[in-house]
Amino acid sequence: MLEPWQRALRNCVQQVPDDSNLNYEPGVMALKPLEDLLAALTPEQVVALGWFALADVAVWPQVSGGDGPKIADALEQQQAVDVGPAGAVRGHATVGRKATEALLGFVASAERHLADPKEPPPTASVLQQIFIDIAQLSNDPDVYWREWFLRVVPAAIKVAPLEARKLAIAAFRCTLGSVAPTWDYEAGLKEDPADDSVFHGVIALVTPTRGGTELYDIGVFSNYAPQGRTIAAVLDPLSPIDPYRMGYLFQTILMTYFLNDQYSGRYDAVVCTNQRTGERWSYSAP
Repeated sequence: MLEPWQRALRNCVQQVPDDSNLNYEPGVMALKPLEDLLAALTPEQVVALGWFALADVAVWPQVSGGDGPKIADALEQQQAVDVGPAGAVRGHATVGRKATEALLGFVASAERHLADPKEPPPTASVLQQIFIDIAQLSNDPDVYWREWFLRVVPAAIKVAPLEARKLAIAAFRCTLGSVAPTWDYEAGLKEDPADDSVFHGVIALVTPTRGGTELYDIGVFSNYAPQGRTIAAVLDPLSPIDPYRMGYLFQTILMTYFLNDQYSGRYDAVVCTNQRTGERWSYSAP
């Protein structure tokens, strides 16, 4: 039997915008499924959801490069957070800044409600508007929503709020620098120098236009074929990568977007390990 949160998550995924709807607007998620989702979560899980939503924004579209570590420092020291000045040009960092500011308010409201049930809980409309705005930045806003639900909600169920907070802080601390005003992650294959029959998954930053420019590579995944019922992927990072970002890149950019989840049905769990730091991120098969 499905847990209440699993039913609510399934409903959210089923309610992701679909072009078969007569009133279809790409990436415009209805409010009711989000409200039902929050109602199905415990107060602790709502707090964790807020932190993971922040971590997701810290991974993409990010805040500006110099602001990420400052936000991480302020959160770590439990000080007031300055999300940085509004950008002159509406780019990814501008949307990321507004989303971060709104989500910090969502988390604060969730934590007050957790401490005192008489305090009002956070509203689902905050999540709705933030991630509609972010979805519009993606190549496929509807797919973005589906992947957001499958990344963020299960993580909020399995990870306690304090640990979720640490993961969000680490994601801001690893904000990537030297990116274009609009950019995205992209996966590709790289031949193993020791064996030309083996290919590894390369993750790069690119400008998202047709024929866009590759900015730089940030890491290489290997060992992503299932062993038994588990994928034990290893990441060799080319720049500092936090655990949540590592999982995001593997789950969404490599497995879903690039490999079209060709291993679906052959695994139950994924464990990603950072070769440099030993840090791990795990998730269950969708």
